[in-house]
Amino acid sequence: MTTDATLATTSEFFLCLARAFAIPQAPESLELLRDALPEDLAELASDRGYDIGEPLSDYRAAITEIPDTDRLLVIYSRLFLVPGDRHPSLNTGAYLDGTVAGGSVTAMETCYRRCGLEKDVAMQDLPDHLSIQLEFLARLFAAESQASITGAAPRRSRPANFSQVLSPGGSSPSAPTSKRRAVASSWPTTPIGILHGSSRAPFGPRLR
Repeated sequence: MTTDATLATTSEFFLCLARAFAIPQAPESLELLRDALPEDLAELASDRGYDIGEPLSDYRAAITEIPDTDRLLVIYSRLFLVPGDRHPSLNTGAYLDGTVAGGSVTAMETCYRRCGLEKDVAMQDLPDHLSIQLEFLARLFAAESQASITGAAPRRSRPANFSQVLSPGGSSPSAPTSKRRAVASSWPTTPIGILHGSSRAPFGPRLR
């Protein structure tokens, strides 16, 4: 696999994960999460050599037990939206800062803006939501893929640099640096925000 194809596949993988952690409010959410997502992740993980066989098998078994979208939304809400230490938070800044909307959240938002991206106002959550972070990483990989194709100089901020934002006490993030490249083609004007401004379906390879 060529460098640009590897980067594009990595971008697709992170974008699929970003869509997976979004609130499943659309009528077709269960169908996409049950049928399209596992196939997409399996294909992309195979292309990249990621070993996700066991957790993906567990996911397939669990998602098939959910009867309808209403039940899916109830499970999602109870798991991720109920406050308290017994429930995992999808806002990662809470773990880094020990509070909601702390310094790491501001650093992430600054990083997005320096990359020419804004969180979609329709996304009713903070910039540290896992879906937004995963989409941002997908866009960084897509931009690198596009640079590899065109021979352009890579952006100053690359996927590995985003770890600066995720490190407590880390420095401020710097500005950013076919197969399936709808994400790359929309860089950098499409706002970050799940299911907004993208020509892609929520899960990519099978639904392109």
